[in-house]
Amino acid sequence: MTAKSGDVVTHAGVWGRRRDVELAPGVRVSLPCLDDLILTKRFARRPKDLEDIRMLEALRTEGHA
Repeated sequence: MTAKSGDVVTHAGVWGRRRDVELAPGVRVSLPCLDDLILTKRFARRPKDLEDIRMLEALRTEGHA
């Protein structure tokens, strides 16, 4: 997928950068890395996504991710 900004998102790229998180013993989920999550939200550009992007970028700036 290519965004208007020229950014490209591919399944292989996102999958390769995923983070595996253990929610409970024996329960693991795969989550996109912070940069990929922000990028995918830029594609939808819904009001909620734009607010999420601001929050996620703040977390990244503060070094929480």
